[in-house]
Amino acid sequence: MIPSEYPKWHTIYAYFCKWDQRPSQGGPSVLERALEKCVGAVRSRLGKCEKTRFCILDAQRVKNTDTAKAKGYDADKKVSGIKKHLAVDSQGLIHAIGLTTANVTDRAGAIQAMTDDQENLS
Repeated sequence: MIPSEYPKWHTIYAYFCKWDQRPSQGGPSVLERALEKCVGAVRSRLGKCEKTRFCILDAQRVKNTDTAKAKGYDADKKVSGIKKHLAVDSQGLIHAIGLTTANVTDRAGAIQAMTDDQENLS
């Protein structure tokens, strides 16, 4: 549920889609560049290098993804849906996010998130 002080969901989603678009020549989206700049600034304030040398990776399965274009079945956890893969540093700051179908292994999903080889699942 979106708080009442925010605009309607479709307005928020329209801005997200605009920020998430990649340039025609490739490269990171506006949202990814902003995230990288913010994470770098916070790490600098903490007295650390802007770029981390160590990331912690984890994946979580998400059920009830009726709106997803693609979803898979994870036989290990018996879940149909998608997986989100996150890479965070020792401070808990996000460095990479990836979405895959649930049948993709955690290892393959982590590699996909870290190499920025994303497929649009929304």
